[in-house]
Amino acid sequence: MKNRTLLDGSSMLTIAEQLNREKIEYRDGVTGWNKGRLKHLIDNTKYLGTEVYPPIIDQATYEKIQKTKHGRNTQRNTDKTRDIFKLTVPVRCPSCGDRMRRRHDSRCKCQERWTCENSACRLRIEISDAELLTALADLLGTVTADSITLPAETPYEPSAEVIRLNNEISRMLDMAEIDKTVLRSKMTKCLARKYKELGNGCYAVQRLKAELDSTADIAERLNRTVSEIRLYTDKTADIILLNGQIIRKEQGHATNNGRSSESGADNRTDNIGQRERENPLPSPAGGGILPRFH
Repeated sequence: MKNRTLLDGSSMLTIAEQLNREKIEYRDGVTGWNKGRLKHLIDNTKYLGTEVYPPIIDQATYEKIQKTKHGRNTQRNTDKTRDIFKLTVPVRCPSCGDRMRRRHDSRCKCQERWTCENSACRLRIEISDAELLTALADLLGTVTADSITLPAETPYEPSAEVIRLNNEISRMLDMAEIDKTVLRSKMTKCLARKYKELGNGCYAVQRLKAELDSTADIAERLNRTVSEIRLYTDKTADIILLNGQIIRKEQGHATNNGRSSESGADNRTDNIGQRERENPLPSPAGGGILPRFH
C-alpha cells in the first residue's frame, strides 16, 4: 500500500489509521497514532536539523506541509467569543446518555454538528449554533418563578459529628454551672454543621428565581441555571435546571425533579428517533442538586 502524506491529499486521520494498521511505533512499544501526535511531529522544527539532530526533512518540504495543513484548517477564522463557546453545560446524547461534543466543518452544508463521545454510539446530530441557542433560550423563557419548586429532599440523618456536638451541649446544660461562652460556641458550631449537611436546595431555588430577570447573554444564564442539556435528533432539546426540574418544549412548563405528571422523556409527542424512544435518558440521580453557580 502506498505510504500516504499530507502532500498527496491524505488527511491526518487517514495517515494515522494507516500507521496503526502497519503497526508503526510512535515510540518504543507505542503504536497509538492519532491526529494530535501527527500534528506534533509535523510542527516540530527540530526535524529540519539542529545542533543535536541531523536534518531529516528539507525546508521547502516543511513549508509546503505547513501551507497544506493551514489551508485545510476549517476553523482558523472561528470567532471564539460567540455565545456557543461560552456554554459550559454538558450536552447529553439522546441514545446512550454520554456526553456530546460540538464539531464544525465549513465545507458541509450544516457546518455545526454534535457527536456522541461514546465510541459504541457516535450518534451525530446536525444543528446550527443559532438553532440550538434559540431553542435553549425559548425553553429557559418558559420558566417562571412560580414554576420553580424545591427538589425532593431525603430525610435528614445527623452525622457522627452533629451527634457528638448535641451530646456535649446536653451534658453542658445538665451542669450546675454553665459556661455560656463555651455553650454558645458549641451551639453555633452544631447549627452550622447541620445547615451544611441539610444541603442547599432552598438556596438553589432562590438563585434560579433571581436569574429569571438576568440581562446576561443566554450562555451565561444557562451556565448559572442549568445542569444538563439533552439534545434530540429532531433538533429539539430539554434542559435540566439545577434543582432537578426538566423543561421540555411540548410541556411549556417545568416538571417536578425529572418526573412529569403528563409526559416523560420516553413519551415525547414530537418526532424522535427510534433509539431515543427505546432508550430514554434517566433523570438526574435522585433529582439531586448540582451547585454550579459562578
